[in-house]
Formats: sequence, C-alpha cells, structure tokens
Amino acid sequence: KLQFLYLIEMPAAPHACRMRAFPYAALLLPLCSAAAPLHLHVAPAGSDSTGAGTAAAPFASLQRCVDELKAQATAGGRCTLHAGAYHFPNAAVVSGLYGTAGAPFVIEGAEGEEVVIDGTIGLDGATWTRSTTACPAAEECYYTDYFSENPALPAFWDVMADGELLTLARWPNALFSDKTVFDSAHSAASASTSTFVGGKFVAGDAAGGALRDTSIPYGNSEMHDATVQCDPDPPAAGPGGADHPGHIARLCNPVAGALGSAQLRDGSALNVTGATAVMNIGSWASFAAVVAAHVPGEDVFEYRAGETWPLHKFKPAENIYFVENKLALLDQGGEWYFHRDQRRLFVRLPGDTDPSAASLRVRVQRYSIFAEKASHLTVRNMAFFGTGLLGISGQFGGTDAQLLQNCRFESLQFKYAGGTARALGDLDTAIVPLTLLTAGDNNTVDDCSFYGIDGAPLATAAKTGGQISVVNNLFEYIDWSCLHLHSPKRFTPNAAPYGDAVEHNTWWSDTYTVTVGFGRAAHPNVLERNTILHHGASEGIQVRTNTVVRLNRVGYKYSLQNDGASIQTPGMLAHERDAGDVLVIEKNWVHDTQNARSAKWGIRVDRVQSYCQGKGGDG
Repeated sequence: KLQFLYLIEMPAAPHACRMRAFPYAALLLPLCSAAAPLHLHVAPAGSDSTGAGTAAAPFASLQRCVDELKAQATAGGRCTLHAGAYHFPNAAVVSGLYGTAGAPFVIEGAEGEEVVIDGTIGLDGATWTRSTTACPAAEECYYTDYFSENPALPAFWDVMADGELLTLARWPNALFSDKTVFDSAHSAASASTSTFVGGKFVAGDAAGGALRDTSIPYGNSEMHDATVQCDPDPPAAGPGGADHPGHIARLCNPVAGALGSAQLRDGSALNVTGATAVMNIGSWASFAAVVAAHVPGEDVFEYRAGETWPLHKFKPAENIYFVENKLALLDQGGEWYFHRDQRRLFVRLPGDTDPSAASLRVRVQRYSIFAEKASHLTVRNMAFFGTGLLGISGQFGGTDAQLLQNCRFESLQFKYAGGTARALGDLDTAIVPLTLLTAGDNNTVDDCSFYGIDGAPLATAAKTGGQISVVNNLFEYIDWSCLHLHSPKRFTPNAAPYGDAVEHNTWWSDTYTVTVGFGRAAHPNVLERNTILHHGASEGIQVRTNTVVRLNRVGYKYSLQNDGASIQTPGMLAHERDAGDVLVIEKNWVHDTQNARSAKWGIRVDRVQSYCQGKGGDG
C-alpha cells in the first residue's frame, strides 16, 4: 500500500499554490515554499490610489510602500524610490518592520538615480516688490505678500535661494555663504561690566556653582557691548595666535564698531529691542534670548535668562554675541527676514538680484521619515534637503520588539537639515538631521554626509547603553550658533498637513559636533574614519565611556565658544569604572584648530587630569 506526501507547489503567479502527490519517502520535505519578499517601487509621478508598486506602475509616497511591506506575512522587502524630489507634508512612519539578517527591509534610492527628500516648498507663485524704503537699514530690498495671500501655507524658518542657504538678518554682519558666520571676529564683544542673573546655578568666574535659590525672583541680565572695529590693515592672522582678530586679547570686528554706533540708512541709531540675542556667555555654554530692552545709541541691552539655563561659568570680558531676526538688521545681500504679524517676507539677494530671477524655497518640515520598532532595516542612497530622519524607539527603553536594532543608515546626504526654528521664536529646541535614540544594539551610520547644519548633526542615545558605529562620514560646516538646546524625545504623527509633533527633553544637551554617548564594555560604540571640518561648537568629538575613537580627521575648529577641544573626554575615574570598561582615543589626525579664544586646541582629557597629576586620590 503506497502512502503519499502532498506537497504545495508555488507557480510563478504570486499567492497561488497547487497540490501534487509524491510517494512517501524517508526525507521530510517542506510543505510550501516561502513567498519572495516584496520589491516595491515609488516615483514622483506615481499614484497611491491606482499604482501597483511595480516599476511600471509605482506608488507616489513612501508611506504607501512601507504599509505594503508591513502588511505582508514574510520578513524582508524593499522600497525603491526613483529619481526626483519627494515632499511629504507628513513624515512617513516606518514602524513594525522586523527583518532578519538574511531578509532585511530596505528603503533606498535607486542605484545611479538622484533621489531627494525635500522639506522645503517653492515660492514660484510669489510676486516680488522692490522697495527703497521698506528695509530701514538697506538701500533697497524686495518683499512678497505671498504668505498673507495664502494663509494656509505652513510656517517656515529657513530660506534658500538657488539651493543655497540665506542668513537670517543679523548684526554684526556675517553670512553663511562666505562662512564668516564661523569667525568669532564677526561677532560682537561683551564688556567686563555685563551682568547675569537667573539660570540653574549661581554662575561665577569658575566652574561649578551651587544651585540657584528658585524661590528668589530675578530680573533681567545686561549685555554691555565692547565691540571694537579692527584696523583697516591688521597684521597677518595666524590660525590661533594673538594676531587673529578673534583672539580674546585683541577681539575686534572687521565690519562693525560698538552697538551704540550702529546706524540705519537715515542716520538714526539702531534699536535691537525685540531681536534675538545669540550669546556665548558661559564658556562652553551658549543661549538665545529675546532682547527685552535697548535704548538706541547705547551700548547696553537687557534680556531675561532662562530659569534652567545650565550656566556655570560667567566671565563677561570673554563673551561674544550677535543679534538677529529683526527687519532693521537686514542690510546686506544674502539676508532675509519674515514679519510674522504681516506675514511678509523680505529678502536681499547677493548683488541685489531680483528674487523673481532666482529659485527661492522655504523650509517647512523638521523630519520626513520617522522610524521606530524595527530590526534589520537599511535606509540608503538618498539626499535630505531641509529635513531629516528621526528614529526613536521605546522612549529610551522598552522590549526588544520596541527597539531599533541591527539597522543601517548608509550613503545619506543631509544639507541644511538641522538647527533651530529661531525665526519662529523657538529658541531652545533642537532639530537634529539624523536622530537615533534607541537602546538597541548594532546600529550603523556609514558613508553619510552632513553639510550646513546649525547645531548637532547626529544624535544617538546618550545614556541608555545602546550600541552604534559611526563610520566613514563627512561632517562639514557644522554649527555657527552653538546653542545649548533641548533634544528630541518623542514623535507624535498627526494626519493634518505639517501637523506632526516632536516633544523634547527637559534637560539641556551639551554643545559638540559629534558624540555617540555611552556604550557597553562588551560592545563599545565606535567612531572611526570620519572627517569633521569647519565646526564651531566647544567640543569637536565628545568621547564617553565604552567608546572607541580612532582614525578620524578633525580640522578647522573655530572659536565661537570658549573652552573645549577638538577631541574631548571627561575620562573615567576609578570609582566610576566597571570591570572591562574601555575608552580608546587613538590614531586620529587633529589639525588647524583655530580656537583663538581658548588654549585647549587638540585632544583633551578633562576632569581626570588633576588626579593623574597627583592632586587627588582617585584615578
């Protein structure tokens, strides 16, 4: 009597099986072959309603593609975006994609095609008016009422012309386009008589300080200006010597004198009341505040410090600042200002070019992709212009199923994608282009580039013990405001266009160009073969426990903050070190540290050096 084993055979058509009978054999065979992972396609001219996700009939949005991948029963699958610019009014939510090492999920730009995730909208329909009176400090400027005529348009906080970033109107003058925003000589100087009240600590001229008594009311702080204009023919400037105009011994500005001497086009004195002051007032700590009061023609203005600003040191004669975001400050080509009450945009392009002859775009989105609850996920081969990618899972913890782990972020380009929305009055929350806050292990950032980011370009879980490798990336022209900010914490999708919400931590992040937080002894974090050039924050690379930093190039660090170093670590004291803990800094190339306001230029081991020198008994 023959016994038969029935096998399910998979023909070419998807989701179809047929049954065939074979004589029973001793070998056990699979009853059904696994369905192949989906490979779906997205294109700007595609359709989410009629598209099938094929190369011939692609979807239009990444969200539709991700939803289809999640709906399939098998692990793994691919969304390939084809050439073009993609603007998503709401971030694509990538959630619940649990791949395996052999069957990963991939979101990618098609090989050899230019794929741009665009967080800006164009002003092609705007009508521009040339005026010789609308901008009180400029001989001429242009403005448009496009936003008052279209009240449904979202709020914006950056302006680009022909793909390049314009500078929010400021004094003293400096531009991103010529990179003078990175030169401390183009900032204004504080006098020794400046005062500070408020903040979290009792700030003094030394590190530390007791907690401030919050039951005692406090008033405004005062910035006393001491800006001196440089000689027309200064001595040759060295990379950090006393001949550099940014050196604290002879801090001078090549384009401006004292605040009280600044004038408008009609000869009247500049009034900076209502402008935003961006101030390096705490050595390695910088903050932004609205100017509460200023008398035109005087060298003093008032501002109110935040109640929780973590400002320890206050050495007023060593501080610098600039003011921005007021129409009266718009006086040179390459600047812009948006009057929020009138919803009128003012610009002055280089060479006084008519904006109608340029392509102007405004930034309206913080993040275009939100990732959570995923494993063996790869995102690669695409550019982010004026927007970023936010990954937060488990809200700094959670089960393995809630974490981002075994994820790779490869060959991504981030341009003008971070910073803050100070033009909207948001002075203390960070927009970090690539944010990966997860306790998951084995995540990698590889072969990515970050350009023109006014703040930290990369944020990872600082204290949760997740493991990450940051390898072979380029960070260039990073952070010219150098503000202490609140970092992202939680993301809440909202179906309304541009309605997504980002909640931020209450604690203040340090100012550094790149850090990866705390690793684990058995699986340390890795920063390797990265290039970091032209950056302003106090610390170039911040190194924490269980981190390996090797073979990196760190160059052209500027003096927009005092203190710090190109590579800095607090080290590990003996009582803090667990068995197996590591902290490795080796074979890095540090060069051209142009920090004229600090003697701490290269690689710095902070805090523990006093113990190593015999001044303490622990180390």
